[in-house]
This record gives sequence, structure tokens and C-alpha cells, in this order.
Amino acid sequence: SLQVSEGRFVLQVGYQLLVASIEGGSSLLVSFSSGFVLSAANSFDPDMSGSRAKQDANQSMSFSWDCTVSEDSTSGPCRDKLGTALSMPQQSRIAISGDVLTPVDAPYMFTVTVTKPG
Repeated sequence: SLQVSEGRFVLQVGYQLLVASIEGGSSLLVSFSSGFVLSAANSFDPDMSGSRAKQDANQSMSFSWDCTVSEDSTSGPCRDKLGTALSMPQQSRIAISGDVLTPVDAPYMFTVTVTKPG
């Protein structure tokens, strides 16, 4: 009599999500008169291997920063002392000068979104 055994392995191939990372942890406490820098330069594409490939992939990434603040159960864009919505450059590193943000009871929430073609 013939005996048969079969094994099966299913493999799905796809792209991993980009990893957006802001250096220095998840929170920072600063005086309203102190400036600060936020950097997402350590963000990366986990599908790229080797230091040269990662460097090339990171150069093709785009960065978009957003800032919101929640006060009195409402959320809105961060504003400078004149009431103008905070505008940030589309690059991996941003610097906010001292005396730009006004002191508020709620924290300012900065978010970076990392994208790349392909």
C-alpha cells in the first residue's frame, strides 16, 4: 500500500511599514522661553538592508510635521503668540524658537508622518 504525507507552508510577501521615530523619547518639558529641536532623522524603511541601502532609502523619505493642542475638551492646531497656526518645515529636523509657543495647561502634541515613493 502507498503512504503519502504532505506538509504545507504559506508565505505572504509584502512591504513592511516605514518606521517613524522622534529622537529623545516620547515627551519633553521645556520653559516657554526655551527653544527646542525635534528630529525624526532616525526614521527608516525596514525593507532596506545594508547601511548604504538604508541611507539611500532615508534620503528619499519625506517628512510632514503636525502640532495639536487639546484645551477644554477641544483639539486644534498649535498657534504662536500672535494666534497664527504654527507652520513647520517639511524636513527630518525642526527647531522651535523660544517664546513662539504660549504656555497652556495642556501639552502640545507633535506628530511626524514619514512617506516615500514606491
